[in-house]
Amino acid sequence: QSANNGKRLREAYVLRERLLPESFGAVSAGELDVRSTRVQRTRQSARAMLGGLFPDLEDGPLPYGDQDMDMVRTSSQDDENMLVNYNLCPAAAWRSASHFDGLGAVEEAQSFCRRYRSRVMSNQDCIVLLGHLMDCVMSRICPTVPFHPRNTTVPKDFSEGNFAKLKRLWAVLDKLTVGYFDTMVEGGAAGALAAEILEAADGAAVDGRGGAPKVKFYVGHSTGPMQPLATAFGLRRAPPYWPAFASMTIMEVWESDAGSRMIRWIANGKVAVGPVPFEEFRQRASAVAGTAARCRD
Repeated sequence: QSANNGKRLREAYVLRERLLPESFGAVSAGELDVRSTRVQRTRQSARAMLGGLFPDLEDGPLPYGDQDMDMVRTSSQDDENMLVNYNLCPAAAWRSASHFDGLGAVEEAQSFCRRYRSRVMSNQDCIVLLGHLMDCVMSRICPTVPFHPRNTTVPKDFSEGNFAKLKRLWAVLDKLTVGYFDTMVEGGAAGALAAEILEAADGAAVDGRGGAPKVKFYVGHSTGPMQPLATAFGLRRAPPYWPAFASMTIMEVWESDAGSRMIRWIANGKVAVGPVPFEEFRQRASAVAGTAARCRD
């Protein structure tokens, strides 16, 4: 999955746009920045993506455990801004609890939880459980996941009637999850990430004059940075909101011959937003970054 994403990126930004050299060994210091959450599977995804981007890395070893890699940067769990992080944004904790406690339309989700858990669960614990359940089941169905045998290992409870129950669970969870990220982004949980992206975009120029990396990667999870970014920058306006496995969102900074800069967002190969004037992007990113002040409420 991630290696294929790397190959697509190579076609677009190495072979066509010539933003990076064709081999990793020729990449200059400061041209490329790769950051992953400090989780083994995302670091492996980052390494696989780099293997697709640079063929000279394709046969290299994947990282395991806490082994450090010079090519993939990580932050500590306490400082990670790709995810909703109660350490960076303490107010997200009470906002999260308030959001889940105030959900009036969660009864259908609770009916699923009662079916698969005998004990009474809070709304928040129930939705977390259903998220893990959905990930588990979908990994046995989705063509982008190399799981075998596919479909036949899905419990009949989910697969009967052309997967009717699974589709209903997806719809319920999708609606509840996007509401959660609306609350988190409004409350400042994506403020630090938006500020970092804005700083990188501000420093970017097509010829590299701005001092920012030519290409900057964030490798994480559906819960961050994918859903916070989609919410903060209006990248998904209709369901399903939950990102598919191996989703890839790209923000491009373009500079015209006249010197004006534009921003374009691409989600899974399709233009999601733009091109829009850089100043329009700056205003939105600054507004999201400014919400970080609410983290101390």
